[in-house]
Amino acid sequence: MCTHKNKNFDGEDSIIDGSKNKKELNQILMDNFKDYGYYGYCSVNIDDEKSVCTNVPEPNDLKSELNNINQNSETKNPTDVSTELNQNNPNLAVLYYEDHSSHACSNLKIPDFEKPERLIDAFQYLKDNKIFNDDRCNLVTDIDKALEKDLLKIHTKSYVSFIKNYSKKGGGFLGDSTYVTKDTYDVAKMSAGAAIRSAELVIDNNYSYSFALLRPPGHHAGKSRYGGFCIFNNAAILARYLQQKKGIEKVMIVDWDAHAGNGTMDIFYDDPDVITLSIHRSPHDFYPRTGFMSQIGEGAGEGYNINIEMPVGSENVEYKLAFDEVIIPLIKRHSPDFLICCCGFDGYYQEKTVQMNLTSKGYYQMIRSIKSVFPENFVILMEGGYHKHNGKLCHSVINALLDRPNPIHDDLKYSKYESQLHKKVYNKAFENIFKIKEMFSLSSINDQSKADNL
Repeated sequence: MCTHKNKNFDGEDSIIDGSKNKKELNQILMDNFKDYGYYGYCSVNIDDEKSVCTNVPEPNDLKSELNNINQNSETKNPTDVSTELNQNNPNLAVLYYEDHSSHACSNLKIPDFEKPERLIDAFQYLKDNKIFNDDRCNLVTDIDKALEKDLLKIHTKSYVSFIKNYSKKGGGFLGDSTYVTKDTYDVAKMSAGAAIRSAELVIDNNYSYSFALLRPPGHHAGKSRYGGFCIFNNAAILARYLQQKKGIEKVMIVDWDAHAGNGTMDIFYDDPDVITLSIHRSPHDFYPRTGFMSQIGEGAGEGYNINIEMPVGSENVEYKLAFDEVIIPLIKRHSPDFLICCCGFDGYYQEKTVQMNLTSKGYYQMIRSIKSVFPENFVILMEGGYHKHNGKLCHSVINALLDRPNPIHDDLKYSKYESQLHKKVYNKAFENIFKIKEMFSLSSINDQSKADNL
């Protein structure tokens, strides 16, 4: 490992040694920071001309324990789904802005998963399937950038200035899977602005729910750091905005991206007024290598941070168990005034580097579960998802919000051997969930839930 350390924009140590050449840096980072789908950690000092970080290691090629056999995935024609209206039916705003495309790794001539196409293609899918021809589902594109003062409610002044100045200089690859282009500062402010706008549409009683298709994502960004494709923490900025501008006292953030929402956790770790809950693949050997069950907050915030570690291979039934036994009971217990859902689609079984096995039914069930106990005052913000199926999954989320059937058929089939492997996955998930229930004094799980009954 490097022995010399530079200082980054907040005076913290950077692991980049500016005296080393590109080849040496890449080798150091590839040897020490392999992260199963996300690139290695490093920080860049904007004032140090020698700082270089171009590490782009090969994606993890480990094969999943569960080699699932997928049925053909077909989308129902929208006309096949019930569209009967009545006065009690919820209505939905879907937010999208085209300017996100200028935050693109292709502008820097580097490869990356987090690219404009992941949202462009999803949006095109929704248009092709006439989702916005529905009176109950409206497209909202009149979105303003978040103000710098809104960013500063969460992020340090030096960090915000760093991103602004680095964008002005043309940007570059920062490390920790994060890049900046000349437009990133403005696009990231637009992303945070979309989060704020999504909540305003609900609070002003224009819509029952909002679903914001935004990028760059936000949940890995901390007070003074970027990471995992994230620049500014959209959910955190929205939470503080709601408290300080809208008089909403208690906010809860529920994050089901496959990676732990470590930035959100760190920001509110000692804050009892923002409850943070993240359900994700176990971080013991997986980015961001934090977000453990034992991390429950500190000081006044102790007990207000919840991490649910899910074993590799977890699918719909494990997530349903976590929602039924932990997430829904905690939403009931805390009874927040507003709920922010961070929706990452990288737990989908087609996200090969992540090795989780959710299908569209899993995402659909999550939304339906939340709606059953929290029927209003919540928004959904997009986080990860780097495969080509985001449009279909967005369709499932939209139908769940509108009380319609799941339009996607992508159920997994297991062989007898795979079913035995899945029982091991389920039992590990059961064990983790049982521990969390004990930690947070939730009622005990019935033994009937164990995998012998699958």
